[in-house]
Amino acid sequence: MSIWHNIPVDNRKVREFGLVIFFVIGVLVSGFIFYKNDWAITPLASNLFKASGVFMLVCMVLPRYMFPIYKAWMLLALGLGFIATRVIITLVYLLMMTPVGVIRRQKKGSVYRTYLDFNPEEHQSYWIRRDEPYNKEHTERQF
Repeated sequence: MSIWHNIPVDNRKVREFGLVIFFVIGVLVSGFIFYKNDWAITPLASNLFKASGVFMLVCMVLPRYMFPIYKAWMLLALGLGFIATRVIITLVYLLMMTPVGVIRRQKKGSVYRTYLDFNPEEHQSYWIRRDEPYNKEHTERQF
């Protein structure tokens, strides 16, 4: 597994990882459970808060022991990112590009017939023949 060895790990990243896990699970998830139960402290919310607090404490005090957990989490993130990217690109193609192609085929439109009033019966190419001689100033401001 060459990917496993290429994941950069240092004490600072592991400490940040511990803080993020504590904030997301300990504060946000526990707070949401607390809110949904009419502000009553439930065992689930209490245990999540305690477990994430212990996790953060271990990440802060003994970050070297958390390197494998951090690497596994980053490997999971890489895998999910790989899959999510493909899903998003596929959805964009199917939901945006496919309808455009279907509409263009229904209208029997063609890029060659609509681009700058190009008439294929009169012209064989998009090339515009110029009769004036080459002048250096013509290439300075092309647009």
